[in-house]
Amino acid sequence: MEKVSDTITSVFHIAIKDKRPAVNSSGDDATVWSEPFGLGWRLGFSYNPQAWFQVAKVRLYLDHNNCQTEQDQATVTVTLKDAADKDAKGLKERETSISDFGHGQPALLGSWSPYDFALHPYVSLTLNTKARPPLVTNPLPSTSVALRQSLDSGDFVDTKFYVFSAKRSGTTAGNPRVVYANSHSIGLVLPKKKAYEWDGSRILVNMTGDNHINGDSVLHEYEYEQDSDLDDEEEGELNKAEPPPSPSPVPGRFQTGSSSQPHTPTGLAEESIRDGIEDVFPAAPPAYSVSNCRMILIKGVAYKTWVSYIYFRYTGQVSFRPLKSAQGSSKRPAKGPNQPPSCSPKSMYRLAASLGDERMKELARRAIQEGLSKDNIVEEAFSWFTAQYATISVYEVDRVSELRKLPEVSSALRLQLKAVSLGEKPWAHSVLIAIMDKLNPTEPST
Repeated sequence: MEKVSDTITSVFHIAIKDKRPAVNSSGDDATVWSEPFGLGWRLGFSYNPQAWFQVAKVRLYLDHNNCQTEQDQATVTVTLKDAADKDAKGLKERETSISDFGHGQPALLGSWSPYDFALHPYVSLTLNTKARPPLVTNPLPSTSVALRQSLDSGDFVDTKFYVFSAKRSGTTAGNPRVVYANSHSIGLVLPKKKAYEWDGSRILVNMTGDNHINGDSVLHEYEYEQDSDLDDEEEGELNKAEPPPSPSPVPGRFQTGSSSQPHTPTGLAEESIRDGIEDVFPAAPPAYSVSNCRMILIKGVAYKTWVSYIYFRYTGQVSFRPLKSAQGSSKRPAKGPNQPPSCSPKSMYRLAASLGDERMKELARRAIQEGLSKDNIVEEAFSWFTAQYATISVYEVDRVSELRKLPEVSSALRLQLKAVSLGEKPWAHSVLIAIMDKLNPTEPST
């Protein structure tokens, strides 16, 4: 083993018998693990010697869960060589990136035919570790400009965004909450200031009063039923404390007019205090806000998603919660005045795609991919969310194909195939076809 800086290179010799690797004699695809090496990782071999020689594959895995390192990303380069010498001839190198190094699932490094190993029985593995770059970008310069102007004018907030925060029966959302912002700082193209008008496609809807969302309307419709950023309205009602008297003439409705009035609409401030978000965005505006805030409804987006996005537009910082399907997803990011509000990466990806924010899409996509494992990859691949975005779907289909031999993946795949065949997941037909094409590739005609 040779270490140069944060790079470690190891070479393994694979015993060959009858022109096949002799690493497994059990007659199945069980993974055989090496002794720990390097900083504590193990190399795994999965190979069924009973399979037909032409289709049999030898798969290499890296178990990095017990590594003694403070780094959390790694790049692994693997090649098969005909000798242990580092200058020996070998097959083309294969590179694998591990984003959750030290605490994730074993990583598949690649697969080769037994014939490849018979001719090149030495595995050269080079591992380079590094710290994960923080999910932080430079804050927009306009934020500094707006803060500077507020020192003289006393005004910073000029826009009130109304955002639904809870699920309702059917495909609707309710319990609207308010996010206060400076429109110049966030750098979004907002609707023109005019009378209420909605063409059925925009997520940013200009409002002239709260009457548009007090009660049921098309604005309550919510396409993404599985949005984990929406609270369960029924549970919220059971735990809700008795609200204080409402200053609004109509209890339970928003009070229109000056945003500089420190009124507290029913159901807003109490929830903010309970979930800790008030430390970041108070439900009631500060006394120095401008007196004529414009009102904009954010349709089809959850409050947690939108408040995280506005915070990102101010500071360049974003915090994502684990995927709901992931093991240990109950672990939540820390809350507090020094912590950014958190949200689902899938919900944020959906919002960023709607707004055309490529920078945020990339951050959310990376967080989604980091949350995938053998335990949830099939569920995610067949989800409604994945079916909406080709980039996400292609990646997850590839992961299902790579991990299909694992018991957790194969059993979950059978259940999902049954659900699609019964018509329970009509959106997943294209995903099913893509996976079948991966599992049964056809040779091009000549």
